[in-house]
Amino acid sequence: MDLSKFSKEELAELKAKIAEEEASAERKKREAIDTYKDLVSEAVDDSFKMLQEQSDALAETKSGVYKMFETVKSMKADLFKTKENGQWSHTFTNKEGNRRITLGTNTLDNYDDTAEDGIAMVNEYLDSLAEDNPSAAKAVTICRSLMARDKKGNLKPSKIVTLYKHAKESGSDKFMDGVEIIMNAYKPVPSKTYVRAEFKNDKGEWINVPLGMTEAEEDK
Repeated sequence: MDLSKFSKEELAELKAKIAEEEASAERKKREAIDTYKDLVSEAVDDSFKMLQEQSDALAETKSGVYKMFETVKSMKADLFKTKENGQWSHTFTNKEGNRRITLGTNTLDNYDDTAEDGIAMVNEYLDSLAEDNPSAAKAVTICRSLMARDKKGNLKPSKIVTLYKHAKESGSDKFMDGVEIIMNAYKPVPSKTYVRAEFKNDKGEWINVPLGMTEAEEDK
């Protein structure tokens, strides 16, 4: 557009028109943003209400299932002479063998202070092994790595089990005693309880009944 062909009045009118169009576009943008925010807020409030209701209902159902199995768990402990408080999960199956319910408690790894005594005993053995047999350096390194702590400062039970196998193969009483002290120091801390429901399909496979939204989405 050649602006030199326009008079001052025409240029002023053109600038005013452009400014008005820009202002109108800005107003429409703000209105669209406000509409979007209103839509988001309404969707959040409505969906939150539905989700909260479902969460409360699921929590109530979970509590009801646990109460339903209280007598069953107690009878199981009496019949089979098991320690009711020493088992972290219980699975029960119907007579037809096509439905089962698992009640469990997730745990956090934890060791009491005596684990340090066991670790010290094992390290003493490994130090002596390295001194007496230089060729055993690799085995010593492996064993020490099995006692390495994770980022939270915890020993890993699975690694201690592997360490126990090494101790058993070593034939050393001191090594075995140290590892057993560590294993006996394991005192897992209960965290969240859970309920799992499964059914057997026509292929004989156990299928999990989704009880959480993430599970439901994955199973679609």
